[in-house]
Amino acid sequence: MTNTVVFLLHIGRTKSAQVTSYVVTLFLYNVKMVESKKKTRGEVTRDQFLSLALSSISEHGVSGISISGLATGSGMTRPTFYSHFGDIDGLIAELWLERGEEWVLLMAAADENFDYRAELVTSLTEVFLHCHRNIHLKEIVAPLLQRTLERGFPGPAGYSVALWRMANRIGVVATARVWPAVVAAMALDDYLDDLQTSVFDLEPSTEGPLPEIEIPEVPGLSREIVEAVLTIVQSSGVEGLSMLRLGRVLRVTSGYLYPRIHNLAGVVGSCYQIVQDAAVKQNLALWSKLRLSPEGFARFIVGSVGSTRLHWRNFRSEVMIAAAHNPVLAASVTLSMEAFHRSLTRRTAALLFPKELVSQVALLVHTLLFGFTALSNAGIEVRDLAHVGVIRALLRRVAKRYVGFGKASVQVRPSLR
Repeated sequence: MTNTVVFLLHIGRTKSAQVTSYVVTLFLYNVKMVESKKKTRGEVTRDQFLSLALSSISEHGVSGISISGLATGSGMTRPTFYSHFGDIDGLIAELWLERGEEWVLLMAAADENFDYRAELVTSLTEVFLHCHRNIHLKEIVAPLLQRTLERGFPGPAGYSVALWRMANRIGVVATARVWPAVVAAMALDDYLDDLQTSVFDLEPSTEGPLPEIEIPEVPGLSREIVEAVLTIVQSSGVEGLSMLRLGRVLRVTSGYLYPRIHNLAGVVGSCYQIVQDAAVKQNLALWSKLRLSPEGFARFIVGSVGSTRLHWRNFRSEVMIAAAHNPVLAASVTLSMEAFHRSLTRRTAALLFPKELVSQVALLVHTLLFGFTALSNAGIEVRDLAHVGVIRALLRRVAKRYVGFGKASVQVRPSLR
């Protein structure tokens, strides 16, 4: 390096002092730029762990990663991992701080090339869904989420439309591995593009929470067992359920449970079907009274994230996360989602929608409520959004696009099929 500097100075002096100054400045600037791009060994190691964590979460889920697996996969040692992150929670927190803002913008911004299968999308969505039961994660997720959304989507109309887009995408991403039919709900993206200029009713919803879901008695699985499973899973995930813990919650012995429960994944799947069936029946009865008006659907969005339904919604989220990595659970959830979709399709068929849209509207009931629950858990005040204004703007856009309805059809982008 010294010889090079001398050579440049020598060349410069053969011309003028002004040229000498220019050459020296240019050289030092280039050296500084090269040195600033070079990462330390510790930074490289940290990046390797974060990159491997991203791919591992996408493949195995947050609950499926381990320090041993990450150390082996990266070629590092466990002490090296501990020195950077402390534990798995620390790793996930650092991953969110590193890539969280990018994920929020990907999920909320209009983008015709959005890919629900992208590694960053699937991994960070699962991390996001975990924050409701991980206070250490929520304390960094909530402020970054709010800050990024407010900065990127100013104004009540733009903010509301962005969160509708984000809620729908969260529901699609979380469900698609278990029930691929849900991908058709991505058609909502086309209707939301530039919709903020058409949202005029900016008043938030003032509706209260929906009634609690009444869990029925079913043969072979008592209401008490169903409620206990919901209590454990919604707070600790499917992986937190065990015979011993279930026995403690129910105040019974293992001897009482084993003749009745042979497979925990199967029991979780059965509980999911029981509660979802009950929720659909109660919701359809309530919708009949509300006539599925814009105000009625807004009430369901706001009411579903209230305290009376949060127990069920968090259980539903945890089961969907686990089912993506558990074939036994996935089979039960798939059957339940298909029954849910049939029931909602029959009801929405009575609305003045083109036939091609009826199925997608039924899907949106799932994706939007699922996504808004997750956003509410992360600190977003879902009640304050302009839901009625967004719904009315969507209906106007549907009517304009389907004048006379004719033979038009909604196309899902090729990249999403």
